Amino acid sequence: MIIRLEVNTRTSFYMFKLKISHMYIGEGSLKIINNVRHNSRRWGIDIIACILMASHHGAKKTDLLSRCNLSFEQLKNYLNFALKKRLITVDKSGTYPLFRISNKGRALLESYEDLTVLIE
Repeated sequence: MIIRLEVNTRTSFYMFKLKISHMYIGEGSLKIINNVRHNSRRWGIDIIACILMASHHGAKKTDLLSRCNLSFEQLKNYLNFALKKRLITVDKSGTYPLFRISNKGRALLESYEDLTVLIE
């Protein structure tokens, strides 16, 4: 699998500021902890990775909002992108639609984690 990273040279953010988002699974609950540097913003790939981690066992929109610390507008945009790229799937069989990570999303998440380890 090939991952293409595009960096806008006009921004003041560099790849070196990326920090990995860790997933801790304990006592049946999923907790997402973002280790983002103080006073820096997350890149889009960081937010996508957070959404992918949070949707590992299925998550409602409200779960994604709180776990990834996003506004509703941000979540809507990133979810549309992830759905369009088939990184997540929607399970509409229950009362609420659940978002689950796809195999393609798992592959991207593994590559993201490998990349963040390399640049630390």
